Amino acid sequence: MLDALLWVLAGLCEAAGGWLLFTGWPWLALLAHALCAMAATAAAWLILPPHYHRGLRRAVVYPFVFAFCVPVFGPLGLLVSVLPALYFGRAEPEKDWRDLDQLDLPYKPVELATDIVYLDTGVRRALLIDDVETRVRALRATRNMSGRRAVPILKIALQDPVDEVRLLAYALVDGKLQRIEQGVQALRKELEAHPGDSRFQAKCEEAIAELYCEEAELGLVEGEVRQQALLQALKAIDVALGVSDTPVRQYLRGRIQLRLGRVEAAAQALHRAEASGLAADRIAPYLAECAFMRRDVGGVRRELARISDSLRQTPVLRAVTEYWS
Repeated sequence: MLDALLWVLAGLCEAAGGWLLFTGWPWLALLAHALCAMAATAAAWLILPPHYHRGLRRAVVYPFVFAFCVPVFGPLGLLVSVLPALYFGRAEPEKDWRDLDQLDLPYKPVELATDIVYLDTGVRRALLIDDVETRVRALRATRNMSGRRAVPILKIALQDPVDEVRLLAYALVDGKLQRIEQGVQALRKELEAHPGDSRFQAKCEEAIAELYCEEAELGLVEGEVRQQALLQALKAIDVALGVSDTPVRQYLRGRIQLRLGRVEAAAQALHRAEASGLAADRIAPYLAECAFMRRDVGGVRRELARISDSLRQTPVLRAVTEYWS
């Protein structure tokens, strides 16, 4: 009730102020307008939401200044717009994102889905940044990548103009090569330690062939050294096949023959692996490569068409299948 009376008093004072202004009494008009602003401020204080009463100075000063500095429309604006807005204001909508500080390159990758390739893409871009420390951190991040993803990035860094970056890239590449060589040496010692166990020796020979093939496929060795590694891999897998002919070993033999450029021998081994039960998703990409090396365009399309939709959506094969479709 009191707030309504104060609003009525504010209206009467404003009307009196207007009459005094037009009749030649400006100072009395200003006084009447000030009384109007005070009445409107008091009325607004009474009907403010309770939590606005905590800051007395702000809750009084702002309505008074607003009502006093805007004649007629100031008190009216308080009543019909400002006060209702305080009561019926919209709640701030929930954000669909979280604001985070810029993250540094991880030394250990966070949990990622298997089909995400953003990490290596980000590292590649980081190698183009002028800051040397950023490029060094990018190379350190490759320690937690698979060899197939890390080696191409390291080869880019080998061309870096800064010695620190280039030497770190060389050390990381050499570390991967040393790991493979140490694995081969350890397997050869196992072969010497078990001369009479043919099955165990076959498994060791298969593992040796896999390591040599990985060394060549990753591009850790080139030229004659790469050729020699592939020949060593072929020799080892042939020994393993002589003990037991399995689909996985025929598949590995096909990959090795393909890297040696022996297309027909590679296709023959791959067909044997598939006939023995190996999934088409593992065989078809290599058979498509064989067809491409024979310049058989139709064969490339036929083999790629046999790949499942899930494998076709992987980053590498998606680009290939879209080109040949």
